[in-house]
Amino acid sequence: MNRIVTTHSAIQSSLPQVAATDPTLSNITSTTLVTIATISHRSKARPAGVSARKITRHMRARKLPSPGRKRSFRGGALGSVSGISGPRPAAHCRSESESSGGLELVESGWFFEDVIVWGPQPLQHQVSPLDLLDAMTNSDRDFDIVLQGATGFTGRLAAKELMARAPAGLRVAVAGRNEAKVAALAAQLGVPGIVADGLDPKAMAALAARTRVALTCAGPFALYGDELVAACASAGTHYADLTGELPWLGRIIERHHKACTESGTALVPCSGFDSVPTDIAVHSMAAELDSLGQYPSRVRGFFRIRGGLNGGTLHSGLALGESGEMAFQNPGEDTPPSQGSEPEPAVFPIPSQARWAAPFLMAPVNEWNARRSSALLGEVGGAYPFRYTEHLSERRWHRAKFMSGLLTLSGALLASAAGRSLLRTFGPKPGEGPSEKSIAEGFARLILIAGDLDEPVMTRQWNWSGDPSNLITIRCLVQTGLALANGEASRGGVLTPVAALGSNLKRRLLESGAVTTSGE
Repeated sequence: MNRIVTTHSAIQSSLPQVAATDPTLSNITSTTLVTIATISHRSKARPAGVSARKITRHMRARKLPSPGRKRSFRGGALGSVSGISGPRPAAHCRSESESSGGLELVESGWFFEDVIVWGPQPLQHQVSPLDLLDAMTNSDRDFDIVLQGATGFTGRLAAKELMARAPAGLRVAVAGRNEAKVAALAAQLGVPGIVADGLDPKAMAALAARTRVALTCAGPFALYGDELVAACASAGTHYADLTGELPWLGRIIERHHKACTESGTALVPCSGFDSVPTDIAVHSMAAELDSLGQYPSRVRGFFRIRGGLNGGTLHSGLALGESGEMAFQNPGEDTPPSQGSEPEPAVFPIPSQARWAAPFLMAPVNEWNARRSSALLGEVGGAYPFRYTEHLSERRWHRAKFMSGLLTLSGALLASAAGRSLLRTFGPKPGEGPSEKSIAEGFARLILIAGDLDEPVMTRQWNWSGDPSNLITIRCLVQTGLALANGEASRGGVLTPVAALGSNLKRRLLESGAVTTSGE
């Protein structure tokens, strides 16, 4: 495919002509091509963090085949190629790109040999040279998204959601370790199935090499996640999961963050209910406060939730208890608690809401992700100026005290062999979970309050429909995966959802109807 279709407005009329002249292009859609956006061709500024050395490392990480001639780049902003109304030879595009201050090829024509670049109107987001290189080097992969762990309770829900939300032409496959279950699910959904054991390094390497994005519901991730994460980091495959296991997060950051930062590969754990709702809400409030010149020292989040427990979530907690690594432990990496982080009382009033705060089971994970987002965004000047803490919101004081006691009891059960035995006996088994009716009737409401609780500077409410652990979580994962497949990751590394995707993930979730917002 020695052709390029540009972001010129004539793309809609020229694409059929391209397909007519080259049959291999007949099934091309916007979801299988690179989306180029509004990077001005007049800009001479180099995208943040992009250099010739970084691009070279990115090429090496993708294991590019030798072209028989030197491949050399000079960094710069890649602009749309102006004045082209249809497909043109790559050499012509090179001269146009040079004249507009774009990413320059020292060796004429090579960059566009195997890539067609175009974008629908209106253009939505920015793409760096690394995004284009990623698309080119992944162009021979079999799939855009593979969902690993698709045959479990949460995995089946995620697979259904993914098929419902995937745009036409997106190449999806489901994967798992049980051949019969994978075959049955694949036949039901009408997609390919891959038999792959998460504990088998060769199987995970083969899976990662076949897809541009890997999503996984196969927890506990401390047991089943290492091989897939390592394979994705090596293959340059973007990755997202549903983990909330902080000690494991610390380990994968230590192992893979530096290399993935250099290669431009985005590994995005905590892409479910832990911790997308918190991450996008805190990020959104920080931006809004900054735009108004308001800089409170505290922002608190208060959750009201209704939902059930599935067997996979329970057994992830049991695995943490058995390992001695409870979820509330700090993973010990580069995001220490904020200054002035004196502990909150277990139960306290929320005067502006006429409610009571209680401890929240997932607060440690969500608070950690908010701190890490602040640290990662701070590398480009976007750190949050406030401390964030999170709690449950209850109507009555006695209910808040009950929830505080229940959390203490849950921790004690998970920490003891006898307690874990009771939970295994009476709790849901792997593959089990709430009924469809129960899942549909669930919800989560997150209220963020900036400043004093009696007279807030700002209050914002995020209303999520569906069971948090069984519907909200998979909606967040699927939209994260679709964003990664669409080239919306702004950088590489082991990242939080916000650090990887910025406001794109919030936009996607709002547009899909997964969440609505309101506030004062």
